[in-house]
Amino acid sequence: MEQPTLVIGLDCVPPRLFDFPWAASLINLQALWRGGSAFRARSTVPPITVPAWASMTTGRSPGELGLYGFRDRIPNSYNHRINLAQRCAAPRIWDRLSAQGYRTAAVSVPLTWPVAPREREDEPLLISGLLTPSHRERWCNDDGVAATLSAKCGQFIPDVLAYRDVPLVEVLEQAHALTKQRFAMVRQLLHAQAWDFMMLVDIAPDRVHHAAWRYLDPAHPHFNPDAQEHAQAVAYYHALDREVGRLCDSLPTEWSVRIVSDHGAKARLGAFYINAYLETLGLLTWKETGRADASGDPQAGKGRPTSQTIDFPRTLAWAEGGYYARVYLNLTDRDPKGVIQARDRARYLEEVRAVLLSAPLPTDLPAPWVVRPEEVYPQAQGNPPDLMACFGDLSITPLAGPSPGDALYEPAAQDDADSCVHDWDGLLALPGQPPSSVTPQTANLPVRLLTECLTDLVPEKPLEP
Repeated sequence: MEQPTLVIGLDCVPPRLFDFPWAASLINLQALWRGGSAFRARSTVPPITVPAWASMTTGRSPGELGLYGFRDRIPNSYNHRINLAQRCAAPRIWDRLSAQGYRTAAVSVPLTWPVAPREREDEPLLISGLLTPSHRERWCNDDGVAATLSAKCGQFIPDVLAYRDVPLVEVLEQAHALTKQRFAMVRQLLHAQAWDFMMLVDIAPDRVHHAAWRYLDPAHPHFNPDAQEHAQAVAYYHALDREVGRLCDSLPTEWSVRIVSDHGAKARLGAFYINAYLETLGLLTWKETGRADASGDPQAGKGRPTSQTIDFPRTLAWAEGGYYARVYLNLTDRDPKGVIQARDRARYLEEVRAVLLSAPLPTDLPAPWVVRPEEVYPQAQGNPPDLMACFGDLSITPLAGPSPGDALYEPAAQDDADSCVHDWDGLLALPGQPPSSVTPQTANLPVRLLTECLTDLVPEKPLEP
């Protein structure tokens, strides 16, 4: 039976959060999680917000979409650019439903900015969020709706700003405000007109996790349940839970509600200076200015490699850091200052893969994982890296700048600005019994396959193979 559907997306929420002792009091979220069919949702490779939500809402892999992170490489350049809405060419679930005559809206689902004015009222309503530069930019594709929401819900809040750089209390204040506004917007939209499908994604949990995971996860090495910050971070989740309950209570009884997340969260255990490691092997050469930037500056290693810092005519391989490493060979037939001939590409790929698999990391960590995009995706469109690598099963963040000292590995400290990394498992909670294509025996339901689980309203046009 077809029912109007509300999808509540909670960025970065792992399934195991619902088993944390303090989470037992999240009455509304626990009811959604445990009241129907619950699944671990295996995130994309990489498990990063932009490709994961895009994959979930299109049914395409990151390789098919050509989306490998928040940024992707600019052709014929060593630089990267931020991925915006136009980089996702595949129709998303609200587009496909709208084409069949359903009334749809997407509220702050990643990769929806910039928004273009909608030409007809029967087109999907879009409200952006993440990556919207400010409230002064167009954040809704309907000016009349934007004016009403601003009057009812206040000045638009795009994101939690500087969540790795400001005190935790400020991060939490922003997160409370963002969550409160997004849920208020959805309630207002539901009150104003009839809908068939609406999807909301709240990015605030992700921001809270990065700033406060050490105060939320009992498995974190620095967890302290008696810390004041623990109570403050838990208070955010209680506020989120109340917003979820208030929204669900406002829905007519015929509505179906489901919750999803794009990836999980776990403790960040340390950092690995990947380009510094490549330098020790003679595969990369810094310019003197690039090396000088790191002298005495512990933040320099977190920077992005550029043609101002790397001596590319003397470099065979280099990497971009983040939650995982994107590793590139310096190829003559692709790169502005390439040095590796096309005939030697396969040999160098395996050489670089071998040295990354033997990276000098603590032996008690899971072994590095290094793959070529074509080994993971049925297609690798756009400008994929030559190799993708993660360290310590994602718990070690690869840093791309020069090491400020001699060490290539840096263990996490208790006062690090970011105590969280992404984990492979997000979640999906469906009301009642799952569709016939999904069974509770599914160990990890790939995020890409969640598209058809987001609603009972099945588009008539199936996904192309």
